[in-house]
Amino acid sequence: MGIGQNCHLMCLSMILEIPYDDLVKELGYDGNEICWTLKDGSTVPRGFHNQEVIDCCLKRDLALCPIELYPSLGPPDESQVVGQIYHNVGSDYHNQQRFDCILRDKVGILIGEVRGKRCYSGGVRHAVAWDKGKMVDPRYGLATSEVNDFYIQECWIVCKI
Repeated sequence: MGIGQNCHLMCLSMILEIPYDDLVKELGYDGNEICWTLKDGSTVPRGFHNQEVIDCCLKRDLALCPIELYPSLGPPDESQVVGQIYHNVGSDYHNQQRFDCILRDKVGILIGEVRGKRCYSGGVRHAVAWDKGKMVDPRYGLATSEVNDFYIQECWIVCKI
């Protein structure tokens, strides 16, 4: 991943096999504009919302379908503990098994956090490309079955429409 390149858009470039710069031209900006300053004084660039990535796919008769690793339900007023909708008492086995089964032969964008880095949510939000069982992390350009510091939260799989 080059300086100034956004991981989310880089993943889209990889899975659609479209040059990164072409996607930047299509969207009209590169996502690097500094939009926020955190309490500690560090700055955060605008980046891209997943809806913008979806729009790029729709122009190509493709859709992105979200698959959450730990989907959950709870009351709207947050008065009670939120519960996972798939579970095996005290284990996340069923969640992981379901997620792995769905993604096995799919292509998409995995969204999660890189742990060990400072961020408002405990980790840095990050995206890696998913290609039928292999992750391609735009930080390294490597295809691997796992990335040690990346914790997956969801996947947006590419679907033909």
